[in-house]
Amino acid sequence: MIAPDGREIVFAGAGILWGATTFFHGLRVWRIEHKVKADPALIGGFVLTIACSAYLIWSFVEPLR
Repeated sequence: MIAPDGREIVFAGAGILWGATTFFHGLRVWRIEHKVKADPALIGGFVLTIACSAYLIWSFVEPLR
C-alpha cells in the first residue's frame, strides 16, 4: 500500500467523526423510544466508525512493514 497522503487521512477522519456522530444520535433515539430493535443509524454509524478507523490504522501500519 502507498503511504497515506493528507487527503486519505482527512477522508478517514471525516468518516470516523460522521460515523461516531451517527452512532451516538442513533443511540440517543433508541434510548428515548425504548425500542426493542436497534435504530439503523446506530448500526450504520458503528460500522462506519469501525471501517474508517481500521482504514486509517492500516494506512499508517502498512508503510512501516
